[in-house]
Amino acid sequence: MMETSRCVQLILVSLANDLEEVWIANQPVLLRAYVWQYVPFRDWILQGCYGKYISKALGITWYV
Repeated sequence: MMETSRCVQLILVSLANDLEEVWIANQPVLLRAYVWQYVPFRDWILQGCYGKYISKALGITWYV
């Protein structure tokens, strides 16, 4: 979980630099979102190979 003060700092820096788009998240969530957005096919492959391990490590249970 990101500290509120860190999130506020990142938002203020982005406003000061007049950025049009800002992605604020912790790793590995940010990396996963970036890969999914720009290279979805690669993320499908990684999810198929490592998805069960990542889900288990994060304590996420998928019901299919």
